[in-house]
Amino acid sequence: MNAGRWQSRLAFGAASLVLVIAAAVPLAAVLIQAASTRLRGLTAVATPRTVELFGCSLMLALEVTILALLGGVPLGAVFGCARIPGRRVLLALHAMPVFLPPFLLALGWFHVLGREGLLGSATTSEWLFGRAGLVFVLATALGPLVTLCTVIGVRGVDPALLDAGRGAASPLTVLTRIVVPLAWPAIAVGGLLVFTLAFAEVAVPMFLRVEVYPAAVFARLGSLVYEPAEAAVLALPVVALAFLIVGAERTLARRHGEALSSRRGKHEAMSLGGATWFAAALAASGAALSWLPLVGLLVRALRGHGFVDAWLRLGNAVENSLLVAGVAASVGTAVAVVVGHGLARGSKVARGLDVLTLAAFLTPAAVGGVGAITAWNRPATAWVYGTTVALVLCLLGRYSVVAIRVFSAGVRQRPESHEAAAATCGAGYLRRLFGVVVPESWRALAGAWLLGAVFCLRDVETAILVYPPGGETLPVRIFTLEANGPEPSVAALALFHVALTAVVLAAMAVLLGRREAQA
Repeated sequence: MNAGRWQSRLAFGAASLVLVIAAAVPLAAVLIQAASTRLRGLTAVATPRTVELFGCSLMLALEVTILALLGGVPLGAVFGCARIPGRRVLLALHAMPVFLPPFLLALGWFHVLGREGLLGSATTSEWLFGRAGLVFVLATALGPLVTLCTVIGVRGVDPALLDAGRGAASPLTVLTRIVVPLAWPAIAVGGLLVFTLAFAEVAVPMFLRVEVYPAAVFARLGSLVYEPAEAAVLALPVVALAFLIVGAERTLARRHGEALSSRRGKHEAMSLGGATWFAAALAASGAALSWLPLVGLLVRALRGHGFVDAWLRLGNAVENSLLVAGVAASVGTAVAVVVGHGLARGSKVARGLDVLTLAAFLTPAAVGGVGAITAWNRPATAWVYGTTVALVLCLLGRYSVVAIRVFSAGVRQRPESHEAAAATCGAGYLRRLFGVVVPESWRALAGAWLLGAVFCLRDVETAILVYPPGGETLPVRIFTLEANGPEPSVAALALFHVALTAVVLAAMAVLLGRREAQA
């Protein structure tokens, strides 16, 4: 065996071990726990109420997805190729909710539509604390995912097709009959992500007092009712649903990859003529809708002088958040260098690890919490479960796919011939990886780390189940204070989290550099 092959196998073995421990072990623990549950335990869980709740949660996720598609696809088409003033800024403002815990946005909407909110009344408050309000909050929080996926799909369309269409039809016709239909695989991936995240959400339904299926799993891991075996049984249909979505995503990703492979040249933004004002108003409305709950938080914090008290209540939550997110993102990025590169170059092992991490990402946090508790809450692994290590492993398992996908996309944009030339000169696998691939894809590497850190920072449900004593992250601190803490202080804490996220995103923008301006 030559040195290059030995190095490759060693690197993939180390990456596989990390991902198996972080992602596969908790999922396997859920399945083993459920399989060992006796018939009496199964009948205690499989009640008509739980079946009804599962169906209701599926319908709720479907409603959120439909609403997100109705808003996100037009916005994505406009942001993707329409020439409007301030397009990039408006897209950044509209996309901000994707990087924040949906619970914070629900809290913001409460200060907008609640009984004493900016636009609130008894009627709007009753509407918000119900199924319709939950659908609206989740759609506004997750809808930008559809917008971003649509933008990616639109920019993956062959520019030659756009040029041909513009020569024979109006810009609006080109958008509706050429651009959006060709971008449908990316749009569908966005819809799948919204459906999955909406189904998995626990914190927002709890805040808005709407009962959902994942909350039933979550409730069986609480301090008053601790039934991990019942939680594992309840998790089984959720795990099955996650793997069905993985299969659908893989099919759509292959089709989207084929569409991207035909791309040549770069897009030029289209003038929509007399409809420009309408497109600009649509983009501005999307940005305003994303930021309205944050404005509600700001007004509530200022009215009650909440920032001073919030500063005293921060404790070590920010340090805990940065530590956990930084470690998880760093390990995830190191793994992504190996797995992401292999995924870009067609490695079967990398594809298998990608499926594993995607399944962990699409599985609700409550299920991951069941697996983590079952796997690590043992005397032999107390050093894991009772420390920050458990939280880092959970976040690594759930969000490593983000870093893998980002780095893989960066590697795909670089010619494989550079690596082949290095191999011809005798460079082994590790030398090619760190001497050619990483330097050429350093922006993708930085983006993978920062985006992974952002997703770890926004996590609520995973952290609240496994954080150690004294290890509260900032979202957990906000979630636990919401019930009994002063509203102005809680609103100010939420804005601290928004500011922290904005700093990380700004750093990502600086490190990735400015792309060539598009008209």
